[in-house]
Amino acid sequence: MADYPVMPPGECYGSSAVLAACYPVLRYAEGTRTFTVRVPPDGHRKSSDVAHAWNVTPDGKIWDSTLDPEVRAAVQRRQVEVTYAEGESTQDGMWDGVTDALADRIASLAGERKRKFIESFGRFMAAQTDGTEVS
Repeated sequence: MADYPVMPPGECYGSSAVLAACYPVLRYAEGTRTFTVRVPPDGHRKSSDVAHAWNVTPDGKIWDSTLDPEVRAAVQRRQVEVTYAEGESTQDGMWDGVTDALADRIASLAGERKRKFIESFGRFMAAQTDGTEVS
C-alpha cells in the first residue's frame, strides 16, 4: 500500500480528492474514521470518531494518506484499531478545479517523481491552512 503518497495530517478531504484525481484506480470516500484503544488495567475499549475522507483501492483496501505515521505504526503493532464507515459526501465538487489542474500537471510524471510532486503539493495545501512555511 505504500505505493501512494503520504499526505499531511489534517488535510484529508483535499488530499483524498487529489489522490483520486492523480491515481484513477483510487476511489474517493468520505464518512467516519474511528480510533479504538484498549485501556489498562482491565482492557476495556475506548473509541473516538471523526468525520474523514480517504481512498479505496480497486481490491477494497483503504489508503488513508493523512493517517499520522505514529498512529499507522501503532495500528501495525495492534495497539490501536482504526475502522472506516462510508457516508454521504459533504465535499461534492469542492476540489474539482484543484484536482483537474493537478492531474493535468502530473500527467507526464511517473513513479517517485509523481509521488514527490503530490506530497509537495500536500505540504503546500497544509501550509495554506495553518500558515506555516512550505519546506
